[in-house]
Amino acid sequence: MFDLVIRNGTIVEGSGQPSFCGDVAIRGEWVAEMGTVTHRGAREIDAHGKLVTPGFTDIQTHYDGQLIWSD
Repeated sequence: MFDLVIRNGTIVEGSGQPSFCGDVAIRGEWVAEMGTVTHRGAREIDAHGKLVTPGFTDIQTHYDGQLIWSD
């Protein structure tokens, strides 16, 4: 069992690979699994229609809108 499972989100995981729909499982302070998570979490969040960005570092530019602006 995981501490938290975020399900059905659009995952942008920071490696440069295309985004994909899936789940992210957290155990303690670590991302334990990404993709299709079959085990349950003590807490679960449905992120359908939302971006899930494990590994994202906010550099505090105060231009947060740029995350979703088109070129």
